[in-house]
Amino acid sequence: MGDWTPWHIVALFTVLALAGIGFAALIVWYKLGRRRQALSDMSPDDQAARLLGEAIGRSDGELHTDTVDVVFAIFARSSSEQKRTLVAAISGMYDTAPDGYTTCPT
Repeated sequence: MGDWTPWHIVALFTVLALAGIGFAALIVWYKLGRRRQALSDMSPDDQAARLLGEAIGRSDGELHTDTVDVVFAIFARSSSEQKRTLVAAISGMYDTAPDGYTTCPT
């Protein structure tokens, strides 16, 4: 590296950074494709159940067990349309809450 100019070093780091970003994008694309494939193989009710579990899993223990039991009981008694609506509501609540947390009435 004795005859490298600063521009050579900047170019090298730029190429390495772009390669790293490209590799990360490839990993994300692959994982999202696998998730899409897994969800497409499920029935709508199974998709709603999985998404509900993921949404409740994002609560990191902030929800009381009784609250989760009530949510699952309501989910089990609901029609397919109501299940998808319930999951969308819970997912939206966690997506819009600051830092992913929200206060849920118990």
